Amino acid sequence: MHASASPLDALDALFRPKSIAVIGASSEETSEGDGWVARLLTFGFSGKVYPVNPRADTILGLKAYPSAAELPEDIDYAIFNIPASSCLTALDECARKGVKLVHIYSAGFSEVGKAGERLEKALVQTAKEKGIRILGPNAMGLYFSAHGLTFDRSFPRTPGAIAFVSQSGSCAMRLVRQGSLRGLRFSKVVSYGNAADLNEAELANYFAMDQESRILAFYIEGTRDKEGFIEALRKAARAKPVFMLAGGTSIGGRRAVEAHTGKGTPLSRESLSRIPGVIIADSLEQLVDYLVAFSYPLPPGLRNVAVVGRGAGLGVLAADALEAEGFSVPSLSLRTRRAIAKDFSFPGAMIANPIEPPGSASTWAPFLDKVLPILDKAQEIDLLLLNLSPDIHASGLGSQDDLEAVAAVIMSAMERLKKPTVAVLASGDNIEVMEGIWSLMARLAALGIPVFYSVEAAARSIARSQRWREGR
Repeated sequence: MHASASPLDALDALFRPKSIAVIGASSEETSEGDGWVARLLTFGFSGKVYPVNPRADTILGLKAYPSAAELPEDIDYAIFNIPASSCLTALDECARKGVKLVHIYSAGFSEVGKAGERLEKALVQTAKEKGIRILGPNAMGLYFSAHGLTFDRSFPRTPGAIAFVSQSGSCAMRLVRQGSLRGLRFSKVVSYGNAADLNEAELANYFAMDQESRILAFYIEGTRDKEGFIEALRKAARAKPVFMLAGGTSIGGRRAVEAHTGKGTPLSRESLSRIPGVIIADSLEQLVDYLVAFSYPLPPGLRNVAVVGRGAGLGVLAADALEAEGFSVPSLSLRTRRAIAKDFSFPGAMIANPIEPPGSASTWAPFLDKVLPILDKAQEIDLLLLNLSPDIHASGLGSQDDLEAVAAVIMSAMERLKKPTVAVLASGDNIEVMEGIWSLMARLAALGIPVFYSVEAAARSIARSQRWREGR
């Protein structure tokens, strides 16, 4: 890496290694397991993988080496899966093999007290002297599917446009897993832990310029460079949507942060809200909702919503939620209502808007097949919201078949409808229908339809996306 390289080029080269050593590879790894070697081999990393373990001859068919010093050639990237006390020695050996980036998965550094803090500082000083960058320690590392890198083999292998920078590995895993069910795909995810070297400010600057990442999200527990990070956020927010979830904003949360990723300057919601263009989320679930809304953007200026879904009370709450966010749920014209009532008229029927299908899920398919095209032609409507409630109305015998029939109708309708459509699929606690709901979510997302678990989340997230785009 040359000193003249730009911050983008320098980090980008680190994130694209051609060879990786796993220091502390498990001698008991199997291809069905989830160790670091197995992740690289099964996720599509095309470079060379070198397991290092003094008590193994081979690991997953690869020759194992007693130490990094005995590797047969120089390598680009090393993963440390060893006790904290062994990391300085391993770092020195890696330096002799030309390693450029060390991802330290190991814990036991500044997050455990003064002794760990001294060890962490010694690691950083040694790495700086030897021209090595450190990701971590106490970090899950990189998920970069286009290059075959992951810290969870269940993650999608198809790349996308979202970058997520997270101080927490578990938060990164939950966001990717929840988001992928709803069609989100990621350019790169970085879990950076204690931020002893590579920190949030440098990563924010990198992703502000990264052309593979059109949306940027953060989970931050504290910053080592508050001014630099805020300036990097300003820069990024001028180029793309930027989302922020801050952890450790309470007294108990701060105490938990010190035991998790060590000490850093906390970021208050107030200070973050003053950064132009940065959108603040209150939870991981809300962050996923925002990412869905921004990944499947709707045309600007949408206001009048038709709500279609079983459950009169649920329709009432849906109308309240939408109008609270600035949308309107207008009464349908007489012409539209007559067209719906022609085929679907029953005692207590709601057809003025919200529009309620009759009966259980077994009747939804023919209803949607007729009604969606009618609403698509209604001049008083801009947006269709499918407020389905399979958790209540799709239980019992035949529920999977009923959901499949509903899915088939929606899939067919989406090819013909001109109006933008949003789907709400409440999963509730009905185990019988959850698999069908997840399948339907994925299929709708594949058609470019944003999917949410509640109308409140849909209304809030879509309104936020509309305001952001109108303010550009």
